Amino acid sequence: MAQKSGFSRNKQGMMNMWKTFWFDINGNPKLKDILHNPIFWVVALLKVFCGAFLASNYFSDLFFPFFEYFSSHPLQNPYEIFWQSGNTRAFPYPAVMLYSMVALRFLLIPFRIENWPVSAKFFIYHIPLFIADFAILAVFVRWLYGRTNRIIVLLWSSPVLFYISYVHGQLDVLPIAFLTISLHFLFKDRLHASAIFLGLGCACKTHLLLIAPFFLVYIWRKNEKTKDLFNYFLVSIAAFLIPNLPFIFSPAFQHMVFLNAEQQKIGLASLKLLSNGPDFYLIPASYMLLLFYALCIKIQNRDVFLMFLGFTFGILLLFIPPMQGWYFWVIPFLVYFFARASLTQSLLFVFLQVSYFYILA
Repeated sequence: MAQKSGFSRNKQGMMNMWKTFWFDINGNPKLKDILHNPIFWVVALLKVFCGAFLASNYFSDLFFPFFEYFSSHPLQNPYEIFWQSGNTRAFPYPAVMLYSMVALRFLLIPFRIENWPVSAKFFIYHIPLFIADFAILAVFVRWLYGRTNRIIVLLWSSPVLFYISYVHGQLDVLPIAFLTISLHFLFKDRLHASAIFLGLGCACKTHLLLIAPFFLVYIWRKNEKTKDLFNYFLVSIAAFLIPNLPFIFSPAFQHMVFLNAEQQKIGLASLKLLSNGPDFYLIPASYMLLLFYALCIKIQNRDVFLMFLGFTFGILLLFIPPMQGWYFWVIPFLVYFFARASLTQSLLFVFLQVSYFYILA
């Protein structure tokens, strides 16, 4: 009998996979080791506290007013309003990031949240970050079953990730959560769900578009089914476009999201091979080499695929001055491998995080 396509899995199969993610065959929660770990709860409380009372100028002066305006005027285009006012750096993210951050704020409108103190609003806006943070942790615990304590220490308690989300107030945890969930479905051969979450992740932050071709390479090299590849591409494109439809034709949205200053840094890393010759751009060249190599080998396991994704994000951090939040793109991939390393080898991971704060100082 022919093997079923990844897109032919029925709804019942999806429900069973969701159930088996959280519970074993006896109905016991698989993630109970997280809830029984005191470090998890201590760090969780610190994250809640810092989310309510700490925020960088990025969050308080740029993101927060943008969220508040959209929450009060949901039928207007906030990108257009802030662009026309000259605040062109207010929110350089697509619509899913905006929807994710203000969803709880909308639900609390009947409770007159507009009159709540700023610290309470900061707390509300950090809840989506906390949920995304926990989602990444849950998937990693499932991937590396039996290493829960190590993952809690390296990932959940990472001082760099803590600083990025709950002190500096960057939002990179959300697209990485979408990416992680997409990867989990991909490795379970649930291509439809994986494509949806990848598309939503790209609609959360466009840097995920860099790794989208690697998903297509993985699918093709694994089963060489053109139908699966084509369907995955269409579903992910639809998941990216549909949430952005209210804004995507706005010039303000296009400039703030697709043509912002951070994305233009890609052209900064270049070399002149000849004095009067053209520039050789290091980032596109390195990216194309990595993609070509991925096409040449048959990626059939999770470790190799995650390594390619980590290298792809690492190219950006290596060749251009990164924003503080960009390190959230690579640290989870490092955790995946260091969680299985010896304690001595894990000291290198500690050194890398200390270096992060040394560079910021």
